[in-house]
Amino acid sequence: MRPATIVRSIQGCPSSEVPLDEIRLAALLATNEDAFPDEAALLRHLRRGRPVYMMMGEYRLRPEDQFRLVHCS
Repeated sequence: MRPATIVRSIQGCPSSEVPLDEIRLAALLATNEDAFPDEAALLRHLRRGRPVYMMMGEYRLRPEDQFRLVHCS
């Protein structure tokens, strides 16, 4: 189960919610291919409250999505 949005933080700017669509997910996986072999590994990492980095941005799940995904898994 994948959340619809993810929080993006760029240093010095306010955080914003952005859609977690197929394109963004593919970009996160491609940028972090050494750390995450597949989508499931990336989502497990996010569920644990850890960030994923792409370009100059840090991506995290919203706390309510993190809680929901952990307790529904």
